[in-house]
Amino acid sequence: MIAMLRGRVFAVVDDGVIVDVQGVGYAVHLTSRDVATLSLGQEVELRIYTVVREDALSLFGFATPEAQQLFTALIGVTGVGPKLALALLHEHEPAVLARALHDGDVQALCRAKGVGRRIAEVLVVQLREKIPPALMRLPTATGVAATPSSPVAVRDALSALSNLGYRTAEAHAALEAVLADRPEASSDFDGLLRSALGRLRRDGAGASKRTTP
Repeated sequence: MIAMLRGRVFAVVDDGVIVDVQGVGYAVHLTSRDVATLSLGQEVELRIYTVVREDALSLFGFATPEAQQLFTALIGVTGVGPKLALALLHEHEPAVLARALHDGDVQALCRAKGVGRRIAEVLVVQLREKIPPALMRLPTATGVAATPSSPVAVRDALSALSNLGYRTAEAHAALEAVLADRPEASSDFDGLLRSALGRLRRDGAGASKRTTP
């Protein structure tokens, strides 16, 4: 069973990446959130969950152990397969998802593509008592403990910075600095993005170039 891959991004595909590990290409399914943080040729280390079926072997990758832990818990729920679990992790950062499951926030869970109310309720019933408190205290783009109602502007600004090529850590740090100075900016996407870009450029952070290998 493959548990981890370390290599470089050879190609970006619709639902993940191909990782070149010493000349062998591994197709790895990722959330769009994680794909947005990667660039061609970038060195990566991904935690892997391997799904073996009669006609296929599929690899699902995660940038953090917390995301992998939640994925494993999700696919253990009746009616939830790997793609639905990835959809939940795409819609919500791990801390936000953990809090939604723990608090029984069905509405938040239903925002993920393909998750209906019945599945959301089953998720809550089967997982709410199994969520470790540490997962709900992970830092998010705002630098504070997450809630299912985290400002959309903050999430969108983080996604925009990632799409511009900035590393996740750089984008997080810039957004945290802006919000520390101006907490009211959490609902102003345009202002938040402009301020964060200004800090990144002033600090000399560089957006990676997405070029073909």
